[in-house]
Amino acid sequence: MNTALARLRKKTDRELKVLVGKELQQKIAEIRRGNYENVAEVYERAVRVLGVMERRPEELEQMLGELRSHIELPASAVA
Repeated sequence: MNTALARLRKKTDRELKVLVGKELQQKIAEIRRGNYENVAEVYERAVRVLGVMERRPEELEQMLGELRSHIELPASAVA
């Protein structure tokens, strides 16, 4: 039973990584094209989802950092 649960946990974490990674990549691409809409919402959603993972992958942490930098900037600095 324990090994089945561990396998399910690993599979879930892998799937969450893919799901969140795609959403973050899409938002980063939009930011690079000048679309800063909903950055905070995407960031917050990703943080909540990643909060259930056993370990947050470094590449997703880097993408979160990039999004966070655009949240913290005042609108006048971004435009």
